[in-house]
Amino acid sequence: MTICPIDLYSWRLTARTNWSIFMGMNGHEIESLFIDLTCRGRGLGRAFIEEASAQSPHLEVGVNAQNSQAVAFYEAVSFTAYASSSTDDDGRPYPILRMRR
Repeated sequence: MTICPIDLYSWRLTARTNWSIFMGMNGHEIESLFIDLTCRGRGLGRAFIEEASAQSPHLEVGVNAQNSQAVAFYEAVSFTAYASSSTDDDGRPYPILRMRR
């Protein structure tokens, strides 16, 4: 089993929040980005992308192509699709859209 090093970014805005917001990076690859439903639309995802851009100006991400919200978010922060696959990295039937900026 190979374990890849992941840089994890998270924010907790106040001591009373129960929000889950985080982003995991592996080099220039965004491995995960999660914004709790109650926190969406506040610029937090965009702020994570800007932080990642400060670390690596060339960013890539694999997005489930069926997740139209995620695809629209990445397009809104200047990612463009460059490849697609009918399965994920583990061969499961989840179509993946590769995007970069």
